[in-house]
Amino acid sequence: MRFVVIIASLGAALALASTAVAETPAAPAAKTISVDTTIIGTGCGITGTTCGGNCCLLFWNFGGRTKIPNVPASLRFTGSYTEGGVPLSDPAMRIRALTLTFVAGNGDQLVLDENATWLATDPVPPPTWTVDQALSTGRYAGYTGSGGYSVVMDCASFDSGGNCTSEQFTIPLNGSLTLR
Repeated sequence: MRFVVIIASLGAALALASTAVAETPAAPAAKTISVDTTIIGTGCGITGTTCGGNCCLLFWNFGGRTKIPNVPASLRFTGSYTEGGVPLSDPAMRIRALTLTFVAGNGDQLVLDENATWLATDPVPPPTWTVDQALSTGRYAGYTGSGGYSVVMDCASFDSGGNCTSEQFTIPLNGSLTLR
């Protein structure tokens, strides 16, 4: 009799355990968002932004507000872009860097960046961005993704002498973001 009670108890425990495992919800499927948008910002002469360079490297800082379709929230953004070369290195190298930091109203941030270097004698690689997971936070912390971009700079404002006092940065972004 004791043996039958033990077997029945084990059977009931196994039945409960298998039910509990079966009821555990599966992890949500990854959601991929297509990115095909253009962001526009201003910099170089606008408070808080600087631009400059030397013989070999030029840099620009800019910012603005945007909405990336299918990404929650209207976002403010800051960006930095650097291009040029290191001609005195052996062999001579070219450099291109982009960082775009999108910040939601609650402080969550999505960071896209590129840090490309190549031999000056090689063809210029296409500009590409990836999600910087180490710097993305809050609701954007789980995002991965990559894509392409270009940077177009035009004068946004002139002083009375016709000199450019700030730049407008137009950056078309394409690619995809995946939330896991």
